[in-house]
Amino acid sequence: MKGDQLEVSLLRAEGHADNDFLKNVEPVVILKYACTQHRVSCVSYAPTVSGTYPWWNQFFYFDVITPHIAELTMKLYDN
Repeated sequence: MKGDQLEVSLLRAEGHADNDFLKNVEPVVILKYACTQHRVSCVSYAPTVSGTYPWWNQFFYFDVITPHIAELTMKLYDN
């Protein structure tokens, strides 16, 4: 955390199922903070063909609106 911003490090995902039989998995992460701020990240590298262990190594910054009441959610989707 620096100043009035929240820093989020998106590193990697492990253990999600590869349910796509016809094409490679293209993982996307959507981050939502305090119900108002959104960030989207497409996979930067998937070391396996199926994409079951993708990694991003990205940093995201969110403005802290109310330091005591806030929720960060991260959802992983197949693009």
